[in-house]
Amino acid sequence: MKSQMIVVMLLAGLASSLWAQLEIRDASREPLENYTESSYWIGDEERPIYLSPEILMSSADVEDAYVSKQGDHYAVNLEFFDPAAQRFRQITAARIRQELVFLVDGKVFTVATVMNPLSKRAMIVGTLTRSEAEQLARTILNRPAASELSQ
Repeated sequence: MKSQMIVVMLLAGLASSLWAQLEIRDASREPLENYTESSYWIGDEERPIYLSPEILMSSADVEDAYVSKQGDHYAVNLEFFDPAAQRFRQITAARIRQELVFLVDGKVFTVATVMNPLSKRAMIVGTLTRSEAEQLARTILNRPAASELSQ
């Protein structure tokens, strides 16, 4: 079966810690019961986002994270362990046209709208420099990550 990928546009800056935790949670643009208010940036505009208290996926679910070049910028490719990939497929299949939020070190890093069910792979792309993408990959893995770049 062909693996599917999600392209997540970066909507907020990198966390300052190299050894932070990745969390994926449900999110809403409208207030919901038990959700906490947070915010993220699009350009110069700060926008509210409401976060579920439940962590759906975390760094522990990521088998590998590596950097690749996407045009003039860099991306972080994620590969999930097999049991987590099955769970990610169930999560995304149940959330078509809904938001998921990616937090790094407890701060909103990116907000993504699920467009189709996903499983083994995801890609985080945006205006990252090589250094920022490598830092994010290390952060997600909580260990140094090898870059897979064709120069």
